[in-house]
Amino acid sequence: MVRAILDGRKTQTRRVVKPQPLFVADPNVPFKTASCDPKGIINCPYGKPCDRLWVRETFAIIDDESGYGSAYIEYKASCDKPERIIWKPSIHMPRWASRILLEVTNVRVDKLRDISEEDAMAEGYISTAIVNDAGDDYTGEYAAEAFRTLWKSPINGQGSWDLNPWVWVVEFKVLEINEK
Repeated sequence: MVRAILDGRKTQTRRVVKPQPLFVADPNVPFKTASCDPKGIINCPYGKPCDRLWVRETFAIIDDESGYGSAYIEYKASCDKPERIIWKPSIHMPRWASRILLEVTNVRVDKLRDISEEDAMAEGYISTAIVNDAGDDYTGEYAAEAFRTLWKSPINGQGSWDLNPWVWVVEFKVLEINEK
């Protein structure tokens, strides 16, 4: 998905609301819910409009072998020969190594399976669907189908799609991409 951000295709992300509310009175943020919170309001832990977020991605710190002790950062999403490098998982990326800065533009809640084709494309997925001339069949995959396939992968676990949880929909714009 870092590649989709770099290509300008990814402008939103979905994260499961924790804890799951019993119902949502208004899908705006902060939103009112039936929860244990005495105020009945849950704020998005991923930010609010105008907040800035830095992106973690798979990376490596490479010694340039010049003998001067200098090094540089390589990012897997932009690397031509990623198989030759020992990568560090994105969760271990320190803030100073991040090259992408985002600004939150909107936050809302939605049921996971209510994702539209347009939202799936804003998530960075590409539609490869080709509809036949009669318009009654297609080959390939729509962006929403690709989103569902990845969601159901080990990332979110078996049965996660069927649960249809409330999710935070965080929309953003890229403020900065620095090549370190």
